[in-house]
Amino acid sequence: MDFYFVISGSLLYDKYSWKNKFSNEIDLMDKLWGATQEGSNYNNSILYIHIAEYALSTEFSYTEKGNNKSINFVTMKINFTKEIASLRSKIWMALGSLRRNVEYRDEVNKLLSEVHLSGLDEENSKLYLQSDFDNIYANVITKGDTNFSDAIIVGKYKENAERFRMPIDERYLISENNHDYRIYKVLSQEHFLGEIPEDDMKIRRKSIAEEIDKYTLNDYRKLFKTCRLLEKNVSEREHYSLSTGLDIVFEILEDDVDLYVKVITEYFNEDAPFMPNSYPQVKYLLAHLGYEKTLELIRNRTFQKRDGWLSVIWECIDEGDINDKIVKDYSLFIKQNLNKENPIIPSAKMLKLYGDRDIELKGEVIKTIIEKPELSASFLGNTYRDDNIEVLLSVFKDDYDEISQIYINAIKSNNLVDYGGKLFIKIFEKRSEIWKEYIDWVKSNIYRDGYEQIVIGLVWKTQKWKECIDYAFDILIKDDKAFFLEQPSKLLFSKTKDENLNMRKKQWLLDYLHKSHNDIDRCAIIIYVVINVMPDWKLDFILEFLKENKNIEDFKRIQLFPMSSSWSGSEIPLIIDKIRFVETLKEQLKGVDYIEHRRHLEEVRRGLESYKKHIEIEEYIGNADYV
Repeated sequence: MDFYFVISGSLLYDKYSWKNKFSNEIDLMDKLWGATQEGSNYNNSILYIHIAEYALSTEFSYTEKGNNKSINFVTMKINFTKEIASLRSKIWMALGSLRRNVEYRDEVNKLLSEVHLSGLDEENSKLYLQSDFDNIYANVITKGDTNFSDAIIVGKYKENAERFRMPIDERYLISENNHDYRIYKVLSQEHFLGEIPEDDMKIRRKSIAEEIDKYTLNDYRKLFKTCRLLEKNVSEREHYSLSTGLDIVFEILEDDVDLYVKVITEYFNEDAPFMPNSYPQVKYLLAHLGYEKTLELIRNRTFQKRDGWLSVIWECIDEGDINDKIVKDYSLFIKQNLNKENPIIPSAKMLKLYGDRDIELKGEVIKTIIEKPELSASFLGNTYRDDNIEVLLSVFKDDYDEISQIYINAIKSNNLVDYGGKLFIKIFEKRSEIWKEYIDWVKSNIYRDGYEQIVIGLVWKTQKWKECIDYAFDILIKDDKAFFLEQPSKLLFSKTKDENLNMRKKQWLLDYLHKSHNDIDRCAIIIYVVINVMPDWKLDFILEFLKENKNIEDFKRIQLFPMSSSWSGSEIPLIIDKIRFVETLKEQLKGVDYIEHRRHLEEVRRGLESYKKHIEIEEYIGNADYV
């Protein structure tokens, strides 16, 4: 049968009904376990694993409606009890059973590799830790020959037991008997007891040196086999520390060239796991073997990341050492690579260095980048420093249309590629037409929360700011309804720390208002933009509008306040500010031309006063302390 289970608030019960409801909780988990048919029912088994992850939590956060339109954020910690220990014991037993089925092993291992102690004090942490470990060791861990997954689980609990200064018995030590786990700990451990990072590095290097001190070539082969296993079984966040650990291994070998070459050959034979920072390794090989032998060593090996290693060879060669043979080799490598599913695209520096010597290579690379937009972001990904940008622009000095197209393609797949706007503004200086292409993209991506506002802010500072803002306003704001104007208004006109720039924005908006005084729709948009991004200016803008358009019906179409607002605590101060603004505006309108305007404003004021009284009553009732 299909089994549906909802866990809501789980252990968050009042003290009077807690025991009965917790008993129901155990019953529900038992029923769900029964519905898994001990793993035979795949859907219910996966459901059980995910429900178990929630049920093992020791801290719950949720929101609840409070008084006065407020929301309360509540965090509850679940202290250790015998009843909780009973529930968790059954969960660990069930997970141990599911783990023996290969279909569920990875999911269960993810759950087991985390120690569930969030939000607890030390006393409760110790109680949970000991109880959980006792159950996991009894029901999950393979006895006898401990595998790597078991070693990871036991190792995590051992680390926490040591942190809480708990007794370490022989059960905690079984992880150290696993070769793969020992290598994992030696290579990945970055933080020791040194007072400064340099001390940590010395201690780490010493630890790795002691591990490999007596290694034979066969031992290194086993080391790399283990690394290949780790690459597939540890989380992505641990890959960096393991990679740097391998870097240290090769660094230690640098005193013996023959051994270094033999070891790195074995590394390639084991598929070059983790691909450590290959620059120091390639530089070492170039310095001791020369270009041809280094190229032959790597090219003649078969491993998944070979192309990446090969490309580094040409990056590491000093410019003065580049000859026609090296240029020809690199050009052939890149041209062949361009046809692959995930081609290696030269950086701007490499494209200039080798493209200036082989124009055909440069042309083919640029053509491929343009034809495959997904490559544009990776090509521009590291171009954020001024010197990198200058190199990039020098590559495209004969055709800025190409770099403009590559830039627009890049932001379509990754709008953070130019997070400071430096590259855009440099391209803009050479080819201002990119602005229209950029704004057309922004129109369809207005809520991507990237760095568009930075780019637009830079354009405000250029000589062509007026024509650029004219176009951007027409595309992003001109024909939209008020409800959709908040985001584009902020993009174009948000206040900055530069007062000269703020005055430039204000003048543009005033000029547009004067130009459009007979078009009430345009005027209403301009005033609404000001209300949203420059509220200090709204009185000035409304008065400017009324100087040239005294039609009362047009005035009634002007929004005096944003269509939405937020506040903390009471809404009353917000309403009072609105009333004061209406009174101030009314006082400014003198003479017979504005009799109807003042009458309209008085109606608005009375409406706000009435709303204020309503909210005062609502907030009073909401804050009343009923027992």
